[in-house]
Amino acid sequence: MELIEASKEFAPEIFAFLKKNHSENGFENGFEDWNYESFFAYGIASMINESLGIGLKPGHIAQTHCFLVEGKEVIGYFKIRHSLTPALRASAAGHIGYMIDRDHRGHGYGKVGLRLALEKLKAMPDFDDEFILLGCRETNIASLKTQLACGGRLFKVENGENFVMFPLEEDETAPILDFKPESNSFTTMDTRGTLLPPKMIICFFADVIKSLLEEGSIEFLLTLHGETDVPIYHFKGTDVCLMPGIVGGPAAGGYAEECIQQGVKKILFAGGAGTLFDYPVGALFVEEEAIRHEGYSYHYLPSGIKAKANRSVMKRIEKTLEEKGIPSKRCRSWTTDAFYRESKEMVALRKSQGAELVEMEQAGLIAMCTYRAVEYGALLYAGDDLSKDEYDKRLWNKRTDIRRGMVDLLLETMKNWD
Repeated sequence: MELIEASKEFAPEIFAFLKKNHSENGFENGFEDWNYESFFAYGIASMINESLGIGLKPGHIAQTHCFLVEGKEVIGYFKIRHSLTPALRASAAGHIGYMIDRDHRGHGYGKVGLRLALEKLKAMPDFDDEFILLGCRETNIASLKTQLACGGRLFKVENGENFVMFPLEEDETAPILDFKPESNSFTTMDTRGTLLPPKMIICFFADVIKSLLEEGSIEFLLTLHGETDVPIYHFKGTDVCLMPGIVGGPAAGGYAEECIQQGVKKILFAGGAGTLFDYPVGALFVEEEAIRHEGYSYHYLPSGIKAKANRSVMKRIEKTLEEKGIPSKRCRSWTTDAFYRESKEMVALRKSQGAELVEMEQAGLIAMCTYRAVEYGALLYAGDDLSKDEYDKRLWNKRTDIRRGMVDLLLETMKNWD
């Protein structure tokens, strides 16, 4: 049994499968009403072109059409999408859609085909997402069982759809909380309507916010009310707003989630972090993934030791830095939620796991934005030093020039981001 790509060699068998198995459960056949002559002349060619990214419709991405075959018999149809657009992240369509022949269901063919499709996707040269996402309708229990049996983890149930995540590598589990993917909560977010622009910068630098206000670059927009009110500002002449950063995942993530409810769809983060190595103050890092040594992220993603950042957003930030000739480095940070528990032993452990910085928000914000299908990225700078025998604050929070420059860079990234 093997998974083959669409070809004219198998056109008769593929066509017979497509005529027999109609669209269902969100999987689109697309060729049900075609005759064989048209399918052979144009249908197979369109499948091959889609796999090569040729002639794609606006907003569409390359996808490879594959078929599970045993001998010359086609048993299953698998659409393998090479990447996730924002729309695909927000839907249960995900990277792979599939259908098994009606007469072969219930015999494990779905698991065989899906495992082969997952391996094929991982090996594609243009695949570069931080995880593999699949989904199915909430009522399609058989498909959900197939995905879970192939290593998927249910992380969201929303609008009648199951969202299933497949990690790209073996990940040490860290079950801090009993994760529940269902979204039925007693509490609800503010639903006053869409009051905010679609783009937002979270800025942890009070000195920079003060200077932006004084020079008239930003203006007050609205207040997020709570026990601690948080003002939201607007960069004049743009579709970008600014939220002051609040220390800790639950606080930063909670207020950011309220902003998402008010219309924010893209978030960039500017903040500082402690360095676990001898990096100079101001060295810039683009967040790639975070070690989850806190609790907030476990409300949004299944247990695991890492939260992986959105790779397309990461590349956008890097592109701006490269265009300005500013050096940066991708990093793995360690997200903790305790100020005074960064012991030498814990620093050594996190360094052995690949962490270079320590901070308090990234794992939570990555997880929450992944759950909410919001594009998120972070730019951090090396601040205080935890790499030596003695802690050195290094006046890291007085580096206004570095901090202002970071906000300007992220605003530039936002302006060029449709």
